[in-house]
Amino acid sequence: MCVLRNIVGLTFIACLQALSEDATLLQSEHKTQETFLDLDSAGAEIVLNHTPLLFLDWSMVDGGQIDWVGPDGNTLPLNDPHGLKSPEEAHPIPMGVPSGVAIRAQPAEKRGVFSDLLPAEFPWEEGKRKAHTLLFDDSAKVYRVWYDCAGGLAYAESDDLKTWRKPLLNASAFRDQPSTNLVYIANLDACRESGMFQRPESLAVAASGTVFVDPSTDPSERYKTTILASATPEKLKAFAESKGKPLSSRVSEVSANVLFPAVSADGVSWRVIPEPDFLHDADTQTVVFYDTRIKKYVLYTRLWEFGRRSIGRSESDTFLDFPLARPVLRGGANESAVVDFYANAMARYPGRDEVHLMFVTAYDRRVENSAIRLASSRDGVLWDFVSREAILLPGAANDWDSHFVIAPPSFVRAPDGDLMLLYNAYNYPHKFPRAGFVEGNQGTARWKADRIAAIEAVEEGYFNTPRVTLQGNKILLNVQTARAGEVRVELRDASFAPIAGRSFEESDPITGDDTAIEVTWKGSGDLSALNGQRLHVAFRMRSAKLFAVYAE
Repeated sequence: MCVLRNIVGLTFIACLQALSEDATLLQSEHKTQETFLDLDSAGAEIVLNHTPLLFLDWSMVDGGQIDWVGPDGNTLPLNDPHGLKSPEEAHPIPMGVPSGVAIRAQPAEKRGVFSDLLPAEFPWEEGKRKAHTLLFDDSAKVYRVWYDCAGGLAYAESDDLKTWRKPLLNASAFRDQPSTNLVYIANLDACRESGMFQRPESLAVAASGTVFVDPSTDPSERYKTTILASATPEKLKAFAESKGKPLSSRVSEVSANVLFPAVSADGVSWRVIPEPDFLHDADTQTVVFYDTRIKKYVLYTRLWEFGRRSIGRSESDTFLDFPLARPVLRGGANESAVVDFYANAMARYPGRDEVHLMFVTAYDRRVENSAIRLASSRDGVLWDFVSREAILLPGAANDWDSHFVIAPPSFVRAPDGDLMLLYNAYNYPHKFPRAGFVEGNQGTARWKADRIAAIEAVEEGYFNTPRVTLQGNKILLNVQTARAGEVRVELRDASFAPIAGRSFEESDPITGDDTAIEVTWKGSGDLSALNGQRLHVAFRMRSAKLFAVYAE
């Protein structure tokens, strides 16, 4: 809560707003019960199989321990009598304690513009095309994209990101074309009649929201999005009071911008629900998805905290009613005082629904430029940056992407195995007088397969994985070393003792650059005798990056 005498420079009005925000959060908290996952590794089994183990945080690095031994070399008890005559007789032996390694996000490689991936076929697609949401629908094994073009927002799908199908499901004519793939609101008349909207004619599909495929619902509502729209203030206030729901302090009594849900069976024809589902003026890029692990809808959006942008999260049993969001990623004291965290572009790692990522726009107020940084989470609630390095920076002074960069939800695995992200960019600072000067486009960025982050040893480094259950007959590494660098691997039992024939001394050094190099010991990588066993995988590294580990 806010105490006036202890906050220097905070105006009385600002303090009241802070108090109001606290109060609304407290009101919303007692009406929702958040779901938290149990991430205690003691009760979890980590499987080493064909799904890559990634290094986005320290979860795949065992912290190790110190083993205290006496003069006879035996481990000393913690609390029982030990027989020592002085403390100097106890000697520390590190057991699996990592050293010399760091986890770092890896920079993306820019690969041209999105319009080259999605060629124009129709007159309404003239000019630049920019994806609003790109996703891979795993159930249908197809890429789906909603993209901005000259005619508005359109929908297309592809099996390979090269050949696109553009279903002409909109019966409204465009010039001499009787139908289009432009999305539209099918129940616009009902929205007008509801009286909820100040300007129903301005309703637009996915306005400040992104599209997702809902695996839990009826096919008639398979596609979902949120629409930021200006509600009639009187109607909005009455709605909030009737539901006992607080309004965010960001909601203006003049514009009353809040989020409304919209659903679709085909991705083209949309039905807006004329009752808001999130009473907050999100303004910038709200991402919603259905989390199959906790069986709830989860929403990420932009918040303001004492004048700085941050990222908030809300969850709900239903798509129609989200409580106000609470902050999950903000600038702490170890971040620059001039940087806001803007849009989130939250995504789950392809093939790894439990791995959550955010492609965060870090906005620098000094120069009004931005960079994209990578954050990760194991539960979707607690977020940290993988490292301080940006994964994507603006281009050079005269490039089309020279200043402000921001990622839309678009993180997918390409058919060739690469990871791909789209980014919007502009050639002038964010708040520069825009009319007639500022131009924008959308670029594509890529990483080699699973190389979005790495555990690195610049010089000598060492670490163990937690205990993993081996499901395979060989271990493969996605690795890159300097010419004079190397990686060696040792397999260890539960007490960190080397397994016979699989020690560091017998390990064949791994050098070079390979996304799937087999680990061998004296020329043999056959681990069929260890298949199904629980073990630690230990690494000695020198001038090397390790991106992922998996088994076959």
